[in-house]
Amino acid sequence: MGDGPGILGKVLAFTPAHEEQAPYTLHSHWQIWIEDLSSNKRMGLWDSDPEIRRQNREKFYEYVDSIMKSSYTTPLSFKHSCNGETDDDDKNIFQRDMQTFRDARHKTLCYTENGKMLQCPECNTKFAPTDVVENTFIEKLSSYRIMQHPVSTSGENRKLSMFTDAQLDVAAYSHVYDFYNENSNPVHIANPHWADEGIRTLMLQHRFEHHCVSHRHSCFKKHAQVTNYRVVPKTH
Repeated sequence: MGDGPGILGKVLAFTPAHEEQAPYTLHSHWQIWIEDLSSNKRMGLWDSDPEIRRQNREKFYEYVDSIMKSSYTTPLSFKHSCNGETDDDDKNIFQRDMQTFRDARHKTLCYTENGKMLQCPECNTKFAPTDVVENTFIEKLSSYRIMQHPVSTSGENRKLSMFTDAQLDVAAYSHVYDFYNENSNPVHIANPHWADEGIRTLMLQHRFEHHCVSHRHSCFKKHAQVTNYRVVPKTH
């Protein structure tokens, strides 16, 4: 509670609650009161006037989007064969309807679409965020004359075709050592593409921040059927 707003906005008050996990290790849950989410603004979400509700909900969505997001920091690019032509305008790709997103959060319904939350309005082809990530890797690697082609794989959690799980692990765990050491450039890395911070950052984020299509056991607390986590990142 210093001077000025923090990452959540202006904090009015906060209080922690400490509890033990199964191995008797302590962790905290925090309740934080934010000026942007004052009681008056919260009550406005349920106002009897539909217009006031709409305005307060827009402000609430804007606030939430300002403090949290699910996206790759590395700019993504995407090309696909659309009605016999190559379409490289990723802005044409849109996120599918909200019911599809609700199903993707469900413990069993998530297998229906296998993460294909994006769609082309022209050819109606459906894509998973992994398709966009893979296309970006292909373009970046081609600048080093490393030619890759996407390979369709079966299974509930499609993996990248140009990197093994072991390579993603190595890239992620050594990222800090390679790019945040005393040297300004990671000159000790022999392969130029491995020294490309854009490629390595994308590998890091895909390794740790890309939510699996089928989720994890820990996504469903207390036998819940629906996870509260967001499933896919924004593409642009």
